[in-house]
Amino acid sequence: MQTYREALLAAYRGEMPEFIPPKTKASIGVVFPGERYFGPDPEGYDAWGVRWTRLGPDPGLDGSMVTPGYQALEDISSWREQVTFPDPEAMHAGDILKQMWASIDHPQDYVTHVLFLSGAWERMNQLLGMEDALCAFYDDPEAVHGFLHAMCEYKLKCIDIACEAVDPDVIHMHDDWGSSANLFFSPDMWREFIKPVEQRICDHIHSKGKIYEHHSCGYITTIIPDLVEIGIDAVNPLNISNDMAWIKREYGDKITLMGGIDNQRIDRADTPEEEIRAEVRRAMDAYAPGGRYVPEFIFTNARVRDIFMDEVERYGRDIYK
Repeated sequence: MQTYREALLAAYRGEMPEFIPPKTKASIGVVFPGERYFGPDPEGYDAWGVRWTRLGPDPGLDGSMVTPGYQALEDISSWREQVTFPDPEAMHAGDILKQMWASIDHPQDYVTHVLFLSGAWERMNQLLGMEDALCAFYDDPEAVHGFLHAMCEYKLKCIDIACEAVDPDVIHMHDDWGSSANLFFSPDMWREFIKPVEQRICDHIHSKGKIYEHHSCGYITTIIPDLVEIGIDAVNPLNISNDMAWIKREYGDKITLMGGIDNQRIDRADTPEEEIRAEVRRAMDAYAPGGRYVPEFIFTNARVRDIFMDEVERYGRDIYK
């Protein structure tokens, strides 16, 4: 029988696993420093000078958001003058990663990852605000291209530091491109501005011998063929607003699908336990056949998370028998 690590690696690599492991027991990692505020106060600044407000006492479950009304950059046209990119070497990012890594018990037993928050598009809208960031594509496309290219260079440098410091199995990039209903921009606009950045990032990650997992937690169905073309290994957490049946049918053997869960229905404190477990079984029955599938969503409730992962472990143990 495969270990949790071996089964999850098989799912990432497009090999047929013996079972589906709960990701919380199969994967562990650290977050690249500087992209969020994680201090003790309700509000604080990240390394970019963006002010964040925590949405609850546990940032891992409750999350955070750019403080309402805060805007670090007034106009995309002046990003070169107003935006100071952090220096990951000056802030000793590699040493910080090593310190975090040292706190992990037996990392060799897990699929290890480094999570990079605030991708190129996310950082742009965190600096400008969502409305101004979307308008910037029309107001000054040349400046948008310039900023996204500079963000790409920064991320490539950070990836190098992470690989040298802790040598993870997976580089997990974070860039949300859609709401629950649609992309934030047209597919053609995404292809013009963002796809070239993603291609360079993907190629760089693969040149390091690492797996590329991409987080985008909204609707991205229309660009799944592009993500496959780019070569991204896994995408999460594919929310149920996506056309999961079509994605599985057309691309389920080409990219690992992590998601397919109706989280808005079950991720509540009062959801009956059996309803949570039934949703796990429904999704696994629908998307596990053929492999390259791991059930996942972004948890906001610890009770739901624990029941969910318990059922993944129970049902996933025999799903391929």
